[in-house]
Amino acid sequence: MSRKKLLAEIKAANGNLVTVTYTTDQDELLGPLTAVFDFNTKAFIGFNIRK
Repeated sequence: MSRKKLLAEIKAANGNLVTVTYTTDQDELLGPLTAVFDFNTKAFIGFNIRK
Protein backbone atom coordinates (compact mmCIF):
# COMPACT_ATOMS: atom_id res chain seq x y z
CA MET A 1 0.00 0.00 0.00
CA SER A 2 1.33 3.43 -0.86
CA ARG A 3 2.06 5.84 1.95
CA LYS A 4 -0.35 8.42 0.52
CA LYS A 5 -3.17 5.87 0.48
CA LEU A 6 -2.32 4.74 4.02
CA LEU A 7 -2.32 8.34 5.24
CA ALA A 8 -5.69 8.98 3.54
CA GLU A 9 -7.19 5.88 5.19
CA ILE A 10 -5.92 6.90 8.63
CA LYS A 11 -7.33 10.41 8.22
CA ALA A 12 -10.68 9.03 6.98
CA ALA A 13 -10.93 6.83 10.08
CA ASN A 14 -10.08 9.79 12.35
CA GLY A 15 -6.94 7.89 13.34
CA ASN A 16 -4.07 9.26 15.37
CA LEU A 17 -0.69 10.17 13.95
CA VAL A 18 2.55 10.70 15.80
CA THR A 19 5.22 13.08 14.55
CA VAL A 20 8.80 13.05 15.75
CA THR A 21 10.85 16.16 14.96
CA TYR A 22 14.63 16.20 14.92
CA THR A 23 16.55 19.44 14.87
CA THR A 24 20.07 19.41 13.51
CA ASP A 25 22.92 21.82 13.00
CA GLN A 26 21.85 21.86 9.31
CA ASP A 27 18.33 23.24 9.89
CA GLU A 28 19.07 26.28 7.73
CA LEU A 29 19.65 23.91 4.80
CA LEU A 30 17.18 21.09 5.51
CA GLY A 31 14.81 22.52 8.06
CA PRO A 32 13.77 20.34 10.98
CA LEU A 33 13.35 16.69 9.98
CA THR A 34 9.94 15.23 10.89
CA ALA A 35 8.98 11.53 10.75
CA VAL A 36 5.28 10.55 10.77
CA PHE A 37 3.91 7.28 12.23
CA ASP A 38 0.47 5.70 12.67
CA PHE A 39 -0.15 5.68 16.42
CA ASN A 40 -2.06 2.38 16.46
CA THR A 41 0.00 0.20 14.10
CA LYS A 42 3.29 2.07 14.51
CA ALA A 43 3.64 1.98 10.71
CA PHE A 44 5.99 4.55 9.22
CA ILE A 45 3.92 6.91 7.05
CA GLY A 46 6.52 9.29 5.72
CA PHE A 47 8.72 12.26 6.47
CA ASN A 48 8.88 15.99 5.95
CA ILE A 49 12.15 17.81 5.47
CA ARG A 50 10.82 21.35 5.74
CA LYS A 51 7.78 22.87 7.43
